[in-house]
Amino acid sequence: MDNNTLPDPVDVDPMIEWRRHLRLNLLRTLTKVPGYTSPETVLADVARRHGFAASGAVVREELGWLGNVGLIVVNPVPNWHLVVMLTDAGEDVAEGRARVDGVARGQP
Repeated sequence: MDNNTLPDPVDVDPMIEWRRHLRLNLLRTLTKVPGYTSPETVLADVARRHGFAASGAVVREELGWLGNVGLIVVNPVPNWHLVVMLTDAGEDVAEGRARVDGVARGQP
């Protein structure tokens, strides 16, 4: 398949696409909060309001993935939740200026 051809819809795994879009949603949400920083619980609530039926565990898993690829910094707060901060690379992906495999493409 060349780069201009869309994959056959039969070959697209809906869960992989769902996760790619959830990751983009989390990044975009962080671009809109003060200091580009938020508790994981707020990110999970916003994702659910945007139509993602994601449990807190799933959101935490995706935040870990985003942290592993350098798009966010994840800071655990003892006896509480994670606090997440967007990196410059994460902002570029959220705004569509850069692409990372595993994250849906943002629009510039």
